[in-house]
Amino acid sequence: MESTIETFPFTGRNEMLQVCQNNLIALGGGEINDRSFSSYGEHLGFALAVGDDLCRGTTSACATFNSPCLTNRSMTGDIFEIANLEAWTFTNSTIEDDAVQNELGSMFIREHTKKLDLFGILLGDPC
Repeated sequence: MESTIETFPFTGRNEMLQVCQNNLIALGGGEINDRSFSSYGEHLGFALAVGDDLCRGTTSACATFNSPCLTNRSMTGDIFEIANLEAWTFTNSTIEDDAVQNELGSMFIREHTKKLDLFGILLGDPC
């Protein structure tokens, strides 16, 4: 039995390609249907959305990709549990150890920026 993979290219009907907020990561959107939230307060209306706990997501038909609900082909959307999530990032490093060192350096700077600002104020930095 040969399986086929459906693809849903960008339609140009809207520019709702991605959303990234503190409580939501989502792809696609638009009004194929008017339902944007389920009765449980979940975000519906996105082709694919993942909540801030990374344990649940939703899928709905969307105009951005002219795609159906990806789990049950309904127009009203569906909530699903996430069994496995793989995240990728882009880096200019060619060796994994270098990428890790770069990320650790960035984390150090982010965590200590407030402390550095405080030292600047205490030392009379004109900034």
